[in-house]
Amino acid sequence: MPAPVLEVSGIGVSLSGRRILHDVGFAMAPGEFVGLIGSNGAGKTTLLRVILGLQNATSGTVLFDGKRPGHGAGIIGYLPQKVALDPDLPLRSRDVVALGLDGQKLGIPLPSARRRRLVDEVLAAVDALEFADTRVGLLSGGQQQRVLIAHALISRPHLLLLDEPLANLDIRSAQEIVDLLARVGR
Repeated sequence: MPAPVLEVSGIGVSLSGRRILHDVGFAMAPGEFVGLIGSNGAGKTTLLRVILGLQNATSGTVLFDGKRPGHGAGIIGYLPQKVALDPDLPLRSRDVVALGLDGQKLGIPLPSARRRRLVDEVLAAVDALEFADTRVGLLSGGQQQRVLIAHALISRPHLLLLDEPLANLDIRSAQEIVDLLARVGR
């Protein structure tokens, strides 16, 4: 069996004196597709935040590519549970996706043919190239999800975490996203 890409062991989290997670553990191998299922308030988002290094655990460890997240480990792509995009937001779909390349860097990136090609490739991979130049706030919920998934994928992550990627989508859009994620997984 290949070395796990993600190892979670003994994770516990308490918030405001309330225990949210207790002794959570699992391992994921490269290429695995795993779903985290639980009722509202069960701690699913909290666990993802611990894996991302955005939330401290009160106990346990998380190792990603053999290291703690944010300490030289590989790249994690992330789609949060809720992203509110203002219809007046003056960013096109391609701009949002490009932020996945350099959104953590200061300054304005210089345009280049290579950057545009990378953005177009990932937009095409999620069937979003046709609205690459549309303001992201004007897109439907399913179209926005495609753009946000492209944003999470453009850095070529070793791990992709999606927090309720089908929330607030109609049945057709949800099925399209499921099909898209199956393609991405392959």
